[in-house]
Amino acid sequence: MIEATRRSFLQTTLLSACGLAGSAWTRAQTVSGTVGILDRTGVALFTVRDLMKDPAPTLEAIAKLGYRYVEGALVPSLAPAVKAAGLEQLSAYAPTYLVTGNRQAWAGGGPLLPESYTWEQAVAEAKGRGLQYLVIAYLQKAERGGLDDYRRLGAKLDNEAKSLTAKTQEARTKLTEAVKLREADTAAMKKRETEMAAQFEAVNQKSLDSQNQAVRKSQEAQAVRAEAEKRREDVFRLKRELDEIRVDLFRTVEQLKKLQDHKIRLDGVIGPLERRQEQLKTKSP
Repeated sequence: MIEATRRSFLQTTLLSACGLAGSAWTRAQTVSGTVGILDRTGVALFTVRDLMKDPAPTLEAIAKLGYRYVEGALVPSLAPAVKAAGLEQLSAYAPTYLVTGNRQAWAGGGPLLPESYTWEQAVAEAKGRGLQYLVIAYLQKAERGGLDDYRRLGAKLDNEAKSLTAKTQEARTKLTEAVKLREADTAAMKKRETEMAAQFEAVNQKSLDSQNQAVRKSQEAQAVRAEAEKRREDVFRLKRELDEIRVDLFRTVEQLKKLQDHKIRLDGVIGPLERRQEQLKTKSP
């Protein structure tokens, strides 16, 4: 009788709120003292289930009363309508047969969730929608046995909680390991980049030195040729030096080719490292 009175009162209040939407009275009630209480309470939509055939105006009326939170069924989802009304759903009902498997006890009490729908799916869906709690709010008469029945239900719920806690801890451990691996890979990649930058700088310096050396030797050769015109006796020495210069230039070119091949191989190492970093970024939440 108390439940019926409370439900009737809330329904009447909601209907009144619909009629008084935007009135100064409603705004005054929201501003004066009730906001603090309503910030910490919500409305169980089961208590206004007769008005939920058209959820949008009902949810809007609840919001106009100053409530911020609601608790409703997990399936079907009312998330769009709840969000449109400016409300937030923090918890959802979960029928006991998801835990006990006793669907027969709920037969005739309205549509049931599909038999293929499991407790694990309910937890995953609640998590995916950002809900904080799943509530076992009601036991059918067939489920209300003696103390042992309640103890068995409590034990099952406790086991499910322990299982979820273990899975959560496992997920956190994997996430921590993934973060450590990513940090290690990032550090290794930065170290390798530093090493490769130093090697590349050394290669560039060697190449520059070789080019400068080649320029200097070319200048020397020109000076030798000029001197040869003045001193014919130095012609043989000049030819020999020119041959040496050609050999040095050939070696320089070969060295440059080798350095370019080495650079290509280094570029082949950078690519996989960068792709590895991108893969780790994608896998991280």
